[in-house]
Amino acid sequence: MRKQLVPLVLAGSLALVGAGCSNSRPYTDSEKGWAAGTVGCKIADIVTTDMVLKQGGHEQNKIYGSERPSDAQLVLGKSLEVAALYAGGEQYPEKRELLYQIGTFVSCGVAIHNYSQTKEGKNLKMGLSFKF
Repeated sequence: MRKQLVPLVLAGSLALVGAGCSNSRPYTDSEKGWAAGTVGCKIADIVTTDMVLKQGGHEQNKIYGSERPSDAQLVLGKSLEVAALYAGGEQYPEKRELLYQIGTFVSCGVAIHNYSQTKEGKNLKMGLSFKF
């Protein structure tokens, strides 16, 4: 089911960050690239979250209100995250590229973490965990 919703996240998110949507100033090519990276990593996050949940894992991000978020909760949450970055970039256009860089790195990091959890097959928990 989530894989059917991924195109909706992509379309909606890209609509937010597309050229011409900006009221403050046009996006630079670099900003467009980082925005696309953020959206791509959000999609990877949804797919890898689905993988972990199917293996019995739990979501630790409390924004979803449940350890087992519904498809709608997950897609809405990821879309709202992108919308928040967009709003921040509109409010502070000089920081837009930095906001999307942070969004890309965090989202890709979460997707990588999720994927690694599916490969370990143990301690399937979502959320960041650091081992020193």
